Amino acid sequence: MTVSNQNFTMYAGDSKNIAVKNLSGISYDGASIVWTLSINGGQVLSKSTSSGITISGDTFTVVLNSSDTTNLSGEYMQKAKVTDIFGKVSTSMTGTITFKK
Repeated sequence: MTVSNQNFTMYAGDSKNIAVKNLSGISYDGASIVWTLSINGGQVLSKSTSSGITISGDTFTVVLNSSDTTNLSGEYMQKAKVTDIFGKVSTSMTGTITFKK
């Protein structure tokens, strides 16, 4: 199950941890997760379990650093995809982040 409407507003240059609880039923054990941030169909930022995403139990956390958000302004689409150890892919969350200057 995809957790949709994960929408929020933050200021450019701020840091934030985005915690996403697993509602998909896919095990996070050994899984890889990729989170992307896009505007007008163009990807501007990506985080993965190898860089910027941590997993703890049934929750993964996307770590946004100040340097990730400094130059952002406007409304961006966020999406996270999980690939389990069997190669099954699931979109686990979608939403928008609005960045204010």
